[in-house]
This record gives sequence, C-alpha cells and structure tokens, in this order.
Amino acid sequence: MKRHRKRTRRWSWRKRAIAAVLGTLGALVLGEIIVGSIFKMNFELKAIMAPIPEDETIYRLKPNQELIFHGMMHDAPPTLVRTNAEGYRSSEDYAALKPGDGIRYLVFGDSYAFGSGVAENETLAADLKALIAPFVDRPLEVWNMGIPGFTGIQSMRLARMEAERYHADKIVLYFNHTDMAGRTLRYYGVAEWLNEHFSLARFFSYVLRPFVFANKKDVALGLRTAASELGKTTAAANITIVNGSKHKELDTILVEYGALAVHVADIHNDESNYLTPRDRHLSPEGYRKVATRVFNEMYRFDTDLFGTSTKSPSPKTDPAP
Repeated sequence: MKRHRKRTRRWSWRKRAIAAVLGTLGALVLGEIIVGSIFKMNFELKAIMAPIPEDETIYRLKPNQELIFHGMMHDAPPTLVRTNAEGYRSSEDYAALKPGDGIRYLVFGDSYAFGSGVAENETLAADLKALIAPFVDRPLEVWNMGIPGFTGIQSMRLARMEAERYHADKIVLYFNHTDMAGRTLRYYGVAEWLNEHFSLARFFSYVLRPFVFANKKDVALGLRTAASELGKTTAAANITIVNGSKHKELDTILVEYGALAVHVADIHNDESNYLTPRDRHLSPEGYRKVATRVFNEMYRFDTDLFGTSTKSPSPKTDPAP
C-alpha cells in the first residue's frame, strides 16, 4: 500500500510538471500567434548585411548591393536601396581624397541615419546637403554612412575610423532613443536569429527592451560609453549629435567632448511625422524637419563654415523643440 502511494505521488508530481510545461508552451504559441499578427517586422535589409566579427563594428553593409525595401514593419511604399563600393547607402562611390578646398560631412548612426523607408534623396544626409549648399562657396559633400541597427558605440567607433580615412571636416551622429540603450554591441548571433524567426523575441528586443527596461540610467550608460569612443576621434570639436532621445540632460555628457547637440525628440514622437502608423521611422517630411533644425543650429554655432555668409536661413519649417 505504501509503495502504491509513493508511485501515485511520484506520478502526480510528473503530471503537474508535464502540465506546467505544456501550459507554458501553449501560452508561448498563443502569444506568438497574437503578437505575430500585429507586430510583423521586415528583415529584408539583412540580405545586404555581412557579419565581421574581427571588426570593431561587428557588421557592415555589403558593397555594391541593390534591393527593394518595404519598411521595417513591411507596410511602407517600396523604396530602392543601393550600396556603393565602400558599403554605404549611395549610388556614388566615396573617394578618399577631397576635391580641392572642398568640405566633407559624414553622417553616421542607425536606421534613422540610414533612412529606413525613404528614398536615397530623402535621407538626412541628402536634406542637409540641399540646405547647406547655398551657403558655402566650396565643393560640398555630405555622405550617408548610417547602418541599420547600430548602437551608439558602433556608430562612434565607425566615425572614429572613417573620419580619418576620408579626411572628414564635419561629422553628424544621428541617434534614436532605442539604439542608445546599454553598452552591448549588436551582432548577428543567436539573439538576431531569434528576432528574425519569433515575434515574441522581436517584441521584447524592439519594444519592451528600449521603452520599458531601458530606463534613463541605461541610456546614460550607453551614451557615456559611446562618447568615450567620440573622444578618440580627431575631429571631436566638429561633431554634431542629433539626439532623438527624450533625455535632454544627456547633452551634458556630449558637451564634454566638444559636440554640438541638437534635439529632435519632439519630431520623432510626433505621429504625423511617422513613415506609417506602425513604423516609427520618419517620413520624408519628418526628415526635412530634422534636417532643417540641424542646419539652423549649425548655422548659429559653426562660424568657421558660415561665419562669412551674408545669407540668413529660414527656420519656418522647424518646429519648436
């Protein structure tokens, strides 16, 4: 009788364990179905990305690629994405030598700098060039070196390397709040495989992590770590930070390294500037607003470039911060 009771208790424990496992699996499957039906992310751009584990930036864009992209949530108008021979978003190759007395801007950052969902001539780099060109009497180049998914650390490391290689005069670093959180370099391993194949993993990585778990302290830690990379850049005094974060107090970190900080969080958070209702990347009009504000701040503080200009910029399309 005692032996029978022991077997019964042991079987009851096993049944509870099996029921718990099956219940958990059922909840995960149900959650995957529900989240997957409303949170569909697009990984088309991964086709033009190449892991480079030995490189400081972990991965880059493949050179000489072309594809049609439908936005991060797969609900935006199709746009053509091209990469040049150097692996950056441009139809033209980037030459190391500058033309004569020309001036060269390099724009770094994440998918916002890259211009996710908009055409090549609608990105921040293209808009800035159009705004700056009438005010300078020298050859002007503004190059897009944004890479989707880059953290602040990766972008600043890339800026440090490429500023010297391409003899940059000015650097623009454009960040959104979500890609500044924490210090971890984003790379293509197990985490990215899970994000690509499971909606729940994507929901945690792109919604819960940046907006729930990435508090002000996390963002400050990521930004200070990234700023340490900025301090290694020879052109630190000529750097403009385009800050899409809502944490304005973080500018004190950036100013330590001689950077000009421009706030654009209000533009990022205005739904009328979204690419689509579900895709928080900016529309062409949203990028024009960001570019206008950045240009106006540059005009006020960059006396080396604009100090002799007799023209005055028009801030009419720049919403108040």
